Amino acid sequence: MSDTLPTLIQSLLQSDAFPHPVNNRSVLETHISWVVLTGKYAYKIKKPIRLDFLDYSTLERRRECCELELRLNRRLAAELYLDVVPICGSRDHPQVSGKGPVIEYAVRMREFPQESLASRMIERGALTRERIDELATTVSAFHESEPPADLSSGYGTPDVIRREAFENFDELERLIENEDLRKSIAGLRGWTAAEYERCAERFSERRQAGRVRECHGDMHLGNMAVYDDRLVVFDGIEFNDEFRWMDVISEASFVVMDLMHRGRDDLAHRFLDAYLSGAGDYNGLSVCRFYVVYRALVRAKVTAIKRSQDSSGEAPSQDPDAELCAYIGLAEAKSARESPRLSITHGPSGSGKTTGTQPLLEARGAVRVRSDVERKRLAGLPASADASAAPGSGIYTEEWTRRTYTRLAECAEQILAAGFPAIVDATFLDAAERNRFRQLADRFRAPFEILDFAVDEGVLRDRLAERRRVGHDSSDADDAVLAAQLQSQDPLMDEERPFVHRVTPQGV
Repeated sequence: MSDTLPTLIQSLLQSDAFPHPVNNRSVLETHISWVVLTGKYAYKIKKPIRLDFLDYSTLERRRECCELELRLNRRLAAELYLDVVPICGSRDHPQVSGKGPVIEYAVRMREFPQESLASRMIERGALTRERIDELATTVSAFHESEPPADLSSGYGTPDVIRREAFENFDELERLIENEDLRKSIAGLRGWTAAEYERCAERFSERRQAGRVRECHGDMHLGNMAVYDDRLVVFDGIEFNDEFRWMDVISEASFVVMDLMHRGRDDLAHRFLDAYLSGAGDYNGLSVCRFYVVYRALVRAKVTAIKRSQDSSGEAPSQDPDAELCAYIGLAEAKSARESPRLSITHGPSGSGKTTGTQPLLEARGAVRVRSDVERKRLAGLPASADASAAPGSGIYTEEWTRRTYTRLAECAEQILAAGFPAIVDATFLDAAERNRFRQLADRFRAPFEILDFAVDEGVLRDRLAERRRVGHDSSDADDAVLAAQLQSQDPLMDEERPFVHRVTPQGV
């Protein structure tokens, strides 16, 4: 490989060019950059090229892009992105951070083992559910911290979304020869046109509401790694503003799609649920399906481009690439609208509702709304905040509880309207609230179920004590709250029995 590299990169691999000890020097190459690995640090150097979507053609432009890359990626990976360093000397004898005229610039990063990449970890079953929760928390907090796009800009408009989607189809049709795949692409083009019309007003509303923000731009598992026991997202796009200014749910949908493509629908569902819980952006589900299909087709296009480059000079092949087929198959599967269902929990604090519904949402692709989280969101508090109060006081008055259940109903309606199964995690000890949600399910002609968590009082008290001991839980319930719940609860009525499913530690 080194024989095909330009002189500068070959010299960096062979000479004493670095101001620090090096070992196991090697290079990673993409179509737009080289990354020279030295053991302790990685140096990312941009190729002197100009393409339709980027301009690295001059030294000054590459310096500007290095500095922009550093700024943007420090938002999510400050521990990896260190600085921009000059490369001086000559291409035969370069000196990194040297003196004299600058011949090139590099972004200096901390190096990490390639086995730490999330894309490698998921292959060997090492990407845990806890890491997915961590990722969802990181991404939702990142999105919520970024300021909205100026409405006078062209970012994220319905016209831009439409153009990008259909340019994607134009490129796929140009690259793909296989007739079966071409039929699939034609079908997806038709679906996208219809779905765009359905979503166009929502795209505009979400832009007006400030949901278009400066995102990462290329958020998939190949751009994530565990460093210092933290899952870090790196290598965000700096070279094209339009590639990173987008609706935040588009970026979240990229992660969802990537996990599904890698055969982990359970982790995709877990990520989406945790992301929405962190952001509170349940309205985003109205366009999520559009973006999941779009992201799968973008990756299909990238795969097709790589395949055409690898086989340049050869006759077009009718044999489709397996990965290309997988992306198009995923797009077709996710374009099918599913029948929603509404599940509510029933049981006092400590009965295991959140733990017990987690496997259900992962298996069903459901989105869960939690009363503990939404009550605090209404109060302007983070989910982990301690808002403990005596029963009937603080944010636990009857009025606050009424507002919380109204918020839960609004979120459930958004989930069902988007075609997703909904799980509402609350005590539902009031028969009137249970009836409200049954009527909501009827409006959507959705199956309704009550997940009943029945646990002995002694077990409930033990669980609450353990929860308080450990901390970091969104519930503020204690023994006094539990006693009030048990005293005032409305038992399940005979007319509700057909909808009741008893939940045990073994599941529904």
